[in-house]
Parts: sequence; C-alpha cells; structure tokens
Amino acid sequence: MEAKLSLTEHLDEIRGMVEMIFMTMLDMTARPVSQEWQKCERSVTASIYFAGPWKGAAMIECSRDAALEFTRLLAGPGDADDFNDSVRDVLGELANTIGGNLKAILPKGTTLSMPVVVQGSDYLIWFSGGNTVSRIAFECDAGIVWLHVIEVQPKMAPEAVVVLA
Repeated sequence: MEAKLSLTEHLDEIRGMVEMIFMTMLDMTARPVSQEWQKCERSVTASIYFAGPWKGAAMIECSRDAALEFTRLLAGPGDADDFNDSVRDVLGELANTIGGNLKAILPKGTTLSMPVVVQGSDYLIWFSGGNTVSRIAFECDAGIVWLHVIEVQPKMAPEAVVVLA
C-alpha cells in the first residue's frame, strides 16, 4: 500500500530545514525568495532519491559558480579551482543532508539512494509519473539555489512527468 503524505503541509518545515543546513554546513544564509524557475546555463543538479513507502526525489540545483563557492566554503579553496570530484562530492553531500532531513518527515521505511550529480548546459532530468510537490528558490551569497521535491506516483497517466531541463 502506497503511503499518502502531503508534503505541501510541511513547506515551512522544509524551508527552515534548508536554511539551517546552509547555515550549519556553509555558514551561509539561504533565504526563501519568490522567483519563477528558469533554466540556468551551466547548472549543476544534485539529486537524492527515495524508495519504499514514499517514492520521489529531492534535488538541489544551482549555477556552476555557486557549486564552486560551496566547495570553497566546505572543503577549502584548493578543492574548488575547477569543476572536479570535490565539487561533485560537496553538492552530493548537500543533497544527501537535505534528503536525510526530509526523510524524517516521510513515512517510516522510506530509504535514500546515494547522491547523483549532473552538470552541464543542456541536460534533462525526467521522472515518469512524477509530480512536483515543491520548487523553492533560496537566495544566498553564491546566488539562487533551487530545491525541487518530486513525488513519484506510478498510477498516474504516462504523460504526467516532471522535467527539469
């Protein structure tokens, strides 16, 4: 039996969680802002996937420059000279930390995947049966960071997909 959970009831909690994670991990203020999502050139998306009673994903999307800044703050300046494994590790760790905190409000038995990081100027992330629960913009010193939370509902029509490109 699929778990029924409305994450929209937890949006304030999710916003607060992201603000706390940015302050704790990066010593950086991240404020939710009202902004319409637009494709960012040279963006990076770090995703964590949920399985079990609740299926879906949490994705952090930011510019390449923001990813480099997060790496400088978390891993040190020498690790962020270019887009490398250190940068991917930091973005993956941000997604993993957000996913782990989000898991606390999901049904018991929900599990997390390893983080996946996608980078480039033209990529597509597609979820069959996906429904965007929330798409929240956060403004920080490094720029705009997006949190996308997607719930997968397998019984939805095939045309019900979420695309992040």
